[in-house]
Amino acid sequence: MPLGTTPGGHRYRCKGIGSYARAQELLRQGHTDLDSNGDGEACESLL
Repeated sequence: MPLGTTPGGHRYRCKGIGSYARAQELLRQGHTDLDSNGDGEACESLL
């Protein structure tokens, strides 16, 4: 299974998540593709 996907294969995009807090939650669940620069924060554009 590729990194950042759920078992069903869903990939999240920052613009579709809606909140910074939700993006952090998804990152903790393994959706590493949401952290494009690898600094441990997902979807910084949502701040």
